[in-house]
Amino acid sequence: MATMMEIARLAGVSRGTVDRVINGRGGVGPETTERILRAAAQLEYSPNKAARALSSGKRNFLIEFILFNPGKARYYLDIRQGALSAVEELQASDVILKFRYLENWSEQEILTRLNEAVADGAAGIAVFATSAPAVVERIREITQSGIPVMTVGSEIPECGQLGFVGSNAYRAGRTAAGLIHLIQRQEIHLGVILGFRSRFYHNRRLTGLTAGLEEQGRPWSLSFVECSNDDEFDCFDIVKEQMLLHPEVNTLFLSTSSSYGACRALERLKLPKLPKVVCYDKTPGIREMLQKGVISATIGQEPVRQGRKAVLMLFDYLAFGAVPREKKIYTENKIIIQENL
Repeated sequence: MATMMEIARLAGVSRGTVDRVINGRGGVGPETTERILRAAAQLEYSPNKAARALSSGKRNFLIEFILFNPGKARYYLDIRQGALSAVEELQASDVILKFRYLENWSEQEILTRLNEAVADGAAGIAVFATSAPAVVERIREITQSGIPVMTVGSEIPECGQLGFVGSNAYRAGRTAAGLIHLIQRQEIHLGVILGFRSRFYHNRRLTGLTAGLEEQGRPWSLSFVECSNDDEFDCFDIVKEQMLLHPEVNTLFLSTSSSYGACRALERLKLPKLPKVVCYDKTPGIREMLQKGVISATIGQEPVRQGRKAVLMLFDYLAFGAVPREKKIYTENKIIIQENL
């Protein structure tokens, strides 16, 4: 975590001046105040929120985090790690963090976990979910009942949530299109694996990808679009089958948490020439495939930051009534290739 001294060095002022601004004691000019606040935001400074909560008598918040089973897709383990790191920062305020795992992405499964969290007495909920109409309506009902909800990773529009933290799906798709343009010099014959059609951000990624490819003006064609249900074994079978059915495919876009399964299928097929592969995340399996050259490039989504930020935003609201100034916190689309692992 950043310190006041680090902010002071970046802003070119004394630590005492930073302290006056951060704690609202006044006596600092507007230009200097603005410079300090910019430095604090750049360093992602977080004041001692736990101590402030204790002094106000607010503590023992139960925050429930609903996400896909990390045992099925490693990406969600990183989100979990970020959420736990936030609780460590807030340890003195006795925040209680409880995880509920989705075994599938069915509408009923998500509704069940949301209802369990409410029945459990959650003060706040963070959820990684789909944008199915019933899910959107249930989140809206929960927030109207006074329980703040943060959506994480998968953007869910118009559900009344406190805020969202995750990747800008459309930009992530356009970033993938730019990478494909750079790494595939032949005419593009594209195969696409999505996690789920019902996930808003998977479809937005695909929209961003196709828009980016169209703008490049190069000839390209779409050979297949399949859904893997974010399951490594399903993804293995789908890619193996589709690559045999479509030998013309020279580029794969993997918008799924099961990219490792897709890459294992490519290895098993022993193709004369591997397709160019662009995917997301930086899990151990993806790192392995980057090192082997099976994956050409991946786009990081900062899952640890997603989990951490969601919990901290809920805590700020519960402890201090702080409504986020920005409703949507977008993580960076970080391009990762073999050379910068």
